Amino acid sequence: MIARLLSQIVLSGVTGDMPETQRDEIKLMNSIAFHSVLLTLFSGIAGWFVIPKHAFFVSLVVMTEMTAKICVILLNHVHRYLIAKVVFSFITLFVFLLIIWYFGLELNFQFLILTIFITLMIVYRNSSSSDIFITVLYLVIGMIGCGIAYLSQDPIVKISQEEIEGGKSIAYAMNLSIIVMVSVIFFKSSRHRKMATEENLRELSGVTNILNTISLNLNEGIYKSRVNGGMVYMNDSFIRMFAFTDKDQLVDQDPHQLYSSPQDRDDILDELHENAQVSNRLVRFRRQDESRFWGRLSCKLIVEDGLEFLVGTVTDVTVQQEHESMLRESENQLREAQRIAKIGNWQLFNASKILRWSDECIRIHGLNSIQSDYDYRDWLDRLSDMDEAKLNTLMAKAMMTKENVEFQSWYTTPEGERKFLVYVTRYQRSEKVKGGVWYGTVQDFTVQHVAEQRIIETKQFYEDWIDKLPIESVMFDDQLRYTYISENAVQDSETRAWMLGKTNRDYAERRGLNNGFFELRDKMLQKSIDEKKHVTWEEKMKTKDGLDSYHVRYIFPIEITERGKQKHAYIGYSFNISEIKNAELDLLAKNQELSGLNSELDRFVYSISHDLRAPIASVLGLIDLTKSTDSQEETKEMLEMQSVALKRMDQYICDVLDYSRNARLEIEFADIDIEDVVSKCFTELKFFHAKNREIEIKQDLEIKSLRADPLRFRIIVNNLLSNAIKYQDPKKKLGKVCVRTWINEDNNIVLSVQENGIGIRADLIGNIWDMFFRGTNKSAGSGLGLYILKESVSAIGAEVEVQSVEGEGSTFKVTFSKEEPS
Repeated sequence: MIARLLSQIVLSGVTGDMPETQRDEIKLMNSIAFHSVLLTLFSGIAGWFVIPKHAFFVSLVVMTEMTAKICVILLNHVHRYLIAKVVFSFITLFVFLLIIWYFGLELNFQFLILTIFITLMIVYRNSSSSDIFITVLYLVIGMIGCGIAYLSQDPIVKISQEEIEGGKSIAYAMNLSIIVMVSVIFFKSSRHRKMATEENLRELSGVTNILNTISLNLNEGIYKSRVNGGMVYMNDSFIRMFAFTDKDQLVDQDPHQLYSSPQDRDDILDELHENAQVSNRLVRFRRQDESRFWGRLSCKLIVEDGLEFLVGTVTDVTVQQEHESMLRESENQLREAQRIAKIGNWQLFNASKILRWSDECIRIHGLNSIQSDYDYRDWLDRLSDMDEAKLNTLMAKAMMTKENVEFQSWYTTPEGERKFLVYVTRYQRSEKVKGGVWYGTVQDFTVQHVAEQRIIETKQFYEDWIDKLPIESVMFDDQLRYTYISENAVQDSETRAWMLGKTNRDYAERRGLNNGFFELRDKMLQKSIDEKKHVTWEEKMKTKDGLDSYHVRYIFPIEITERGKQKHAYIGYSFNISEIKNAELDLLAKNQELSGLNSELDRFVYSISHDLRAPIASVLGLIDLTKSTDSQEETKEMLEMQSVALKRMDQYICDVLDYSRNARLEIEFADIDIEDVVSKCFTELKFFHAKNREIEIKQDLEIKSLRADPLRFRIIVNNLLSNAIKYQDPKKKLGKVCVRTWINEDNNIVLSVQENGIGIRADLIGNIWDMFFRGTNKSAGSGLGLYILKESVSAIGAEVEVQSVEGEGSTFKVTFSKEEPS
């Protein structure tokens, strides 16, 4: 009984629709107030015994405190929560300040003020603006009151030391009791709240699973959004409905952007603040791709943790709305046509299912009877696209919405003639006729329907025909917006559908193209408009694969009739000339390459004729000199000079042969003995170039063999060693040539030839690979050696580099890949 009474006191003023935090706050206030009444009563009794001389004052203070705490519970009960907070917070403060001013600070009641302050912070932990204001005001008043008592020094009454000690004991006991009381109450409240929360979470988990399953399987879009913020929750149908790909794109999305007109959302918010909910409202929405659709919106305003949210559903009714718009338009046209055409009218008695037709209606249906009432089901049996169940469904819906029923169907007359008929009917209640009456009209649309089908088929035929032609066709309206695009022009159907009604600028922005793209097209369009004639231009584009695509564009103006009005339009067509253009560019490149080869050939022929004629002329001259002398010494010297000239010519011919073989012969890889090739080449060259020159050759071959083309490898080694011997420094006593092989850090084979010859000037190193280039006039070389070396290295997929210091020598390195080039 007592527990039930205590529970009723604690729950006084608590309602089910208030936030959880407010319920906890009120329960804490009520519980503390109730226990404070008991604590105050016991403290007052103790005060009467400890300070009997001041029993009246003690009684006054006790009655004030107890009355205030009872008022707190009563105020909460009548839902005066703010007043209850003020009384709960400040009456106890004023009571303690009164005790301090009356008895002085020696009783230590000022510490109770601090304890109550901590209690208020626990109770008002929600930190609302009013809670913060009350707590701060309590602290300020308490500090000022204690400060005044401290400064005044003299209390109102003087009490003995024994009374002071007794008062301290009461203050200490009250302080301890308040701390214990608040701790126990808060602990019980927290435990109860935790248990309730766990129970709610279990229930919510089950409900959430059910609701989540329902949400995922609904076609309607379900959402939750902040009134002044972004989206919080949406199901998959909502995401798809607004053309987003995932929830992350919608989170924090401004809900205004989902409306075709942001004002619609403001109007909905106004209605929600008046009525708390909106039901089945027709709204024009906007998708992410800027397309629009019609939706039926139902939503409700809820409050969670002091924040307002919208929870609702959106149903896509675009198709239905378009159909309804078409029906309304047809109905208006029918009313207008009734003045100039005979339209059959009829009645259907809902209860008896008897049809009553007018004369025109009878003629339309191919009946030659003078009767006016006809069988409902016989009429339905002659309709190809309508049956009784479907018609009953339409009529039932129309009876609920009080809208017209309109349907169309092929109808077969008793004579076998097929007609396409359109019916419009509306239900009307009647006090005289049981079940009410359906009043309707019927019109024969056979000619129009057949013509419409032919137009559609013809339009489809020409569109298919144009799509099959190897040309790209488009049409623009007078606002330079696309009204038709062939498949060849834009192969992606989604992009093609999007482009209708868009401009070249829109298309360029969608594709991420620069302004020059649409500016050129618009310039050509404007030129066609201004000059009223064909305009042609060539355009270069990039395909999705990043390849260049070339097109020849044509545009010309036409006039079309639309709804009886003459309008300007523009037809554009183009041809993809990428193959022709690429062939043209290839031809141009080959011509340039051929021109370069011709120039190189001219230079090659000139150099060969010059360098071959020079040794021959020298030999002929020496022969003439030999004939004119009888001295054996001079003859021997001249024969030696002839030998040198002939060797130079032989070397030149060998270089030319190497150049020719390197250019013509196929590359064939084989295993090569490096040491064998180096030794043979050096033996041949040593006697050829340096008969009177001592040369020290050193081989340090870590790698003895490799796979390469044997001919080109011999050319490479021969040229490297030939240059090493040919360009020895005569100032040095001993010529040195070092041939090394090793594996580098990239696991490739490196062949290097190092010599201590004359070296190469730093400004000439970049030219040594050119054909017929000679780094010094002191050499009788052909100028082809390093050129042929470079070509041979490139042919087998190797790389060559040179390091040289003039006067010290040069080092050539050739790096061979272990893998054969493809």
